[in-house]
Amino acid sequence: MKKISITFLLGILLCSISIKSISQQDQRIHASYIFAFGRDAISEELNYWLGRGNFSISQLMEFHKSAFTDYPSRHKETIIRSYIDAIGRNPSENEMKYWMNRVDNYTQLLNKHIQILQSNRWENEKIIRLAYSMVFHRVPIGAEINFWKKKAVTPFFLMVGYLEDYKRKNRSAAGKNSNINLQYLPSVTTVLLSPAIAAEVFKFIRDNGNTIVPNFIKLGRKNMIVTGKGDVAIELVN
Repeated sequence: MKKISITFLLGILLCSISIKSISQQDQRIHASYIFAFGRDAISEELNYWLGRGNFSISQLMEFHKSAFTDYPSRHKETIIRSYIDAIGRNPSENEMKYWMNRVDNYTQLLNKHIQILQSNRWENEKIIRLAYSMVFHRVPIGAEINFWKKKAVTPFFLMVGYLEDYKRKNRSAAGKNSNINLQYLPSVTTVLLSPAIAAEVFKFIRDNGNTIVPNFIKLGRKNMIVTGKGDVAIELVN
């Protein structure tokens, strides 16, 4: 049987949680934090919610919404994280003020940033140029820019993943070491889910207007299937 995990390419650390060591409620809490805040729950947060009862992912998401009002710093961190992951930059002062007056979670913010990019070709081109600068340390040529412009809008963190995969394949073809070097990758936060909780996650995604689309990144021997607008990836591990 395959293990299923929700994966985000973000942050600065690699975090893997073994499915053998966590309960179903642990899994729900971890998944809800990634959807709500774009990061994993820390031990204190996990213990807090475990002590409050067996809430569904949808219920946990409703509780997390109040955190944006009760803890402005957490709200601000989530907004910044969503801008960096989607657009590759920090929000402006006006953008920060606008989103601080709303209660959109991390996943909703990413979706809205992608919608803006779809209508702003120049902002989308800046993401392409930034990703090439980060991965290849050069400016993309016209054909490369046009290639990405013709595709559906790709968030910054995901485009870096595509380009890193391409770079590794070229190294392999040249007979060089093709092992993944996390130093040059956006890091991966992974929450492994049991089939029952994975089904609950898929239902939450569907109920909130996201559908699985066939975008794949091959990182080593792991296939990552992107869902929704590219904000979440479901990783299938043999």
